[in-house]
Amino acid sequence: MGPEAVFDAIEEAERAHLVTLHSGGRDTHYMFGHELIRQTLADALLMPRRQRLHGRIALALETLYASNLSKHVSMLAHHFYQAGTGADVEKTTDYLVRAADQARATAGHEEALEYLERARSLWEGDRSARTADLLDRRAAALDSLGRTREAIEAGRDAAALWQPLERYERYAASMDAVCTQLIWSMDFGAVLVEVERSLAALQAAPVSLRAPLLYQRAAALANRGDVAEALAILAEADAVCASLADPYVRASGVKSAALVNLCAGQVGRASTCQRQTVEAMTALGRPWDAIDAAYVCVLAEVHRGRLQEVAALLDDLEPRAERIGHRQAQWTFRAIRHLLRYLAGDLAGAERGARHALEFAAGHPVTWVFITELRLSEILFVQGKTEDALEIARRIAAVEPPSRYKQHSRGLLFRCLAYVAPDAAREYLRTTEIPLPTAGAVNAYGHWFNLMNVVEGLYVLGGRDAVATLRPLAEMFAASEVTVMWLGLLPLVAAGIAAACAGVWDAAEAHFRDAVAFCDNTPIRIGQGTTREFYADMLLMRNAGDDAARAVTLYTEAAENYAQIGLVLYASRLAEKRARLGS
Repeated sequence: MGPEAVFDAIEEAERAHLVTLHSGGRDTHYMFGHELIRQTLADALLMPRRQRLHGRIALALETLYASNLSKHVSMLAHHFYQAGTGADVEKTTDYLVRAADQARATAGHEEALEYLERARSLWEGDRSARTADLLDRRAAALDSLGRTREAIEAGRDAAALWQPLERYERYAASMDAVCTQLIWSMDFGAVLVEVERSLAALQAAPVSLRAPLLYQRAAALANRGDVAEALAILAEADAVCASLADPYVRASGVKSAALVNLCAGQVGRASTCQRQTVEAMTALGRPWDAIDAAYVCVLAEVHRGRLQEVAALLDDLEPRAERIGHRQAQWTFRAIRHLLRYLAGDLAGAERGARHALEFAAGHPVTWVFITELRLSEILFVQGKTEDALEIARRIAAVEPPSRYKQHSRGLLFRCLAYVAPDAAREYLRTTEIPLPTAGAVNAYGHWFNLMNVVEGLYVLGGRDAVATLRPLAEMFAASEVTVMWLGLLPLVAAGIAAACAGVWDAAEAHFRDAVAFCDNTPIRIGQGTTREFYADMLLMRNAGDDAARAVTLYTEAAENYAQIGLVLYASRLAEKRARLGS
């Protein structure tokens, strides 16, 4: 067909409204009037002819846009793929991979996966480096879609291809990613198995390839709650890697240190390390690794009481997690958002936020979601919605897996029962092991949560002697960097209660005064009332000088706080105390 015949055909198609003219500057373009028109005409062609046309179009586009192919990669990938066996397999795969990379860069993870699946279909039965690379890319896309189990299997399959090819740097990277995914799945035993297997396979490889896996071992142990062992493994890994200059190895070590220190309650060190991790991984062009454990510095700053800084961190990190499709990080950041509302005294907003975080997690495999459920239980409980709160706490306590939280649900359930069902609380404490810290040992994150809950629960039950025995642990925690827990008492208040129960009045009052000053100078309204109530209790226990009058004032201030933010449970109990006191 000559040029004139082409023009005649286009004019006829335009008159029939099959195509429409689109002009841009000096260029003229025609587009089909509707996608169905294009599809109908394409389907009318025999497959071999259609494939040949796709091939010709692909080559023409490649020539036309040779100076700027990156802007047309998706179109080139489509035509080369549709050209079938007539197109060069390597070139077609290259375009499909580049199109997948572009899609992922704009959060198009479903689209990226589709490109990668098409590329894999060109290499069925192949066990070359090309297939292994496609499997690694597929694993990353699946992870961004929240399909973690499939991502783990794809990563394992990739590693199984890299190993016989002796591409140990790629094998190590595949297994490093698999271990990270397994940690998010709370399958810590599997992480340790994979690490041992991978280290054996990498026995003759450079230390720089083994190092990230050594750090994964420390992270798995810390998340499982074996903090002392994790610290020892971290120190061993640091010693092995001390002479290495590899920036990724160094960043991996700092990331592991952040997590292990958080699990050990060393929140200042954890925050510093994780900020360094975010900066280093971002500089290395590894956005997933930058975000993967970024929650560590956010939680650490919550525990330090720096809520404005927490909000700023979330504003920076949340969009980054959403962009790369890190579903677990997205859930974590959403969950911390509602925690800020809770600490600020916005109980209705905190409840909504917790439920939204749970809805998000329901659509994705977030294994750690029980933490958000426990926070919701706390929020419901202090609002007086005790039956709903207890139902959640009982359900989680029956199934909570081993982790750094150390069966935290049991401590929470005991504390809640102490307020509404004292006999049931005593029986629960008698028959249930609630892991508590051990003096002189390295304790896990969750041990301290349990201590806070048990101190309050025992005190509410009238077990002052039992609380007094916990004073050394409570004092130890009050002296730590942790000033805020996201459930229950402030550490200073727990120490004040324990000191009061032990009759050490000066220490008790010092703790309560510090706690009141802390609450009044931070946005943490949730602790203002409870701190004053327990301070007043301590004054009445001591009953010296003007203690009774001061207690009345503190009770009044606590009641105002409870009324303002809706702490129904505490308000009801305080009303009974005030009635007995005649205030």
